[in-house]
Amino acid sequence: MPSATTYWVSARTLLLIGLAFLLGGCFGDSEIEIEPDTELHIFLDGSLPERTEPRIIDIELGADDNVALGFFEARKLLEYAGNEPNISRIILHLGSYTGSLTVSEELGHFVQKARQAGKQVEAVAPFYFLPSQYLLASYADKILTVKNGGYWIGGMSRGSLYMAGLLKRLGIQIHRFNSGPYKTSGEDYQLDQMSSADKEQSQELIDALWSGYLQKAAANRGLETDELRAASRFNEQIAQHDADDLAESALKSGLVDEILPRYVASLDAESGSPWSHTPAIDHWSYWHGRIRDARADESENRLKIGVVNVYGGIIGDSMDSPQSATPGYVNKQIEALSDVDALVLRVNSPGGSATASEVIREAFFNTAADYDIPAYVHMGRVAASGGYWVSLNDSTDIWASRFTITGSIGVVSMLHSFAGSLELLDVRYDGVQTPSALWAGWPYTPLPDEFGELVKTLNGRGYQEFLELVSEQRNLPLEEVERIAQGRVWTAEAALERGLIDSIGSLPELLEHITQVQGRLDYEVLSIRDEIDLFQFIRNAFNNSPLAWALRGRGPTLEQTLEQTLPPPLQQALKQAPLPVLSFLKRIEQNPELAKKPELYLWCELCP
Repeated sequence: MPSATTYWVSARTLLLIGLAFLLGGCFGDSEIEIEPDTELHIFLDGSLPERTEPRIIDIELGADDNVALGFFEARKLLEYAGNEPNISRIILHLGSYTGSLTVSEELGHFVQKARQAGKQVEAVAPFYFLPSQYLLASYADKILTVKNGGYWIGGMSRGSLYMAGLLKRLGIQIHRFNSGPYKTSGEDYQLDQMSSADKEQSQELIDALWSGYLQKAAANRGLETDELRAASRFNEQIAQHDADDLAESALKSGLVDEILPRYVASLDAESGSPWSHTPAIDHWSYWHGRIRDARADESENRLKIGVVNVYGGIIGDSMDSPQSATPGYVNKQIEALSDVDALVLRVNSPGGSATASEVIREAFFNTAADYDIPAYVHMGRVAASGGYWVSLNDSTDIWASRFTITGSIGVVSMLHSFAGSLELLDVRYDGVQTPSALWAGWPYTPLPDEFGELVKTLNGRGYQEFLELVSEQRNLPLEEVERIAQGRVWTAEAALERGLIDSIGSLPELLEHITQVQGRLDYEVLSIRDEIDLFQFIRNAFNNSPLAWALRGRGPTLEQTLEQTLPPPLQQALKQAPLPVLSFLKRIEQNPELAKKPELYLWCELCP
């Protein structure tokens, strides 16, 4: 087993090699040759999140097989490939794609752009088992499947496991306080079945989403909506077309255009790709060779639009993770994007802390007003509760995708008590308290009634504040807001009818609208998601290692640190490296302000 010292040397070795490769992207020529009539194969895997943790080592060192595309990478691939003269066909591999209807619609916009530019776009999957998967495929010129595969979408559903019985057996008591009868979050912990209010709104919601999917996908394929709806009844589908399986039935009904002998999951030589008759390139090779180092067009007629993302649950915590939105991270985005022509608040959040939501809302709209920058809001898959709160401004248009879920204007709080669990284990809590200590001993004791009443009062005040904010910012009578609130969720179409939003359209459609309003020919999107914060990565990955301290200008000098931590052969190799790694690091050490530069190519411009 290697010693601890060996581990740290290995970690720092990887870091310096990573730095060399990162800098090589700036100093070296990573352009690749694209032969005429080349096919670009894009493998879409998973949900394509709009925000992920920085993957500097994975992406920059080319760990392509282990890194899934995010939404922004997929969008850029389609956008760049549409303008690549030597790419004639784009193959979308959707076998593992699980993105939302909203993501599919927005990527579909760029598929249409590529087709308009003369590219042949084909989608392939062994099974089309999700509405969002087939919706994206429907934007392509051709849809392909494999023998024994086909269209396998039987509709939509919404449900949950209800755990009241289990929690009762474990002696755990859940106290739930909600303002608004349709504010049903947390019911699965308190009830043993779906409430009538949740059944009502959930049924209306999935019916609307299913209908919207059928209409859009059928229109894209030139089918009638009823034809696509009938395809969800599998036995009838096979019998109607006298087919042996779903693939053949899908082909005869026009749902797919071709049946392949087998599915291809990669472009390696052993796979025997059915597209091997022409030159082919996979998406990561194209990304590294064409897109990664591409600079935005600096023409005066190109509008700079900054997109600030509110992604995941909204929390007031100082931590920053891929699954949550914090005021600190949102402020970081706003500060980095203040020098733009327009700002868009992109919301993909089910809500969270009301306090954090208000901080985010004020920071975004106050910055836009201070810098006199036009501001817009676009709602992604979900912008509910706190996600709707952050979107509210009386002078800002709110756009939503046709598949957005929004609303949920209400407040819910949940508290739990383990007193019953401890009793089962013959454990007791005891102690002393002052008369005003309402929650002493909780959650190890039953929830005091006075504490419960206090939470109810705070919930009611928070709900009233939410109602008044919506009334003020949307210019709606308070009585009308009270009627349409109640914690109920709405589709985009229903929200538009009730005055909760202003327009329905995808994010690309909003960006094009802003460009037209500003009188420009084209736009570029600026997002902190696309930045590479190298020194943040170093701090996170190596914590308080000597090398990280040296890079921040603390402790021993960089040269002393390298002499103390690296073996002589590696030190000599670095000094002889073709890239000025050590010189670059020395420049950072001498001028710590450079470490605050968010984009790597700006640092590289300052290298000797």
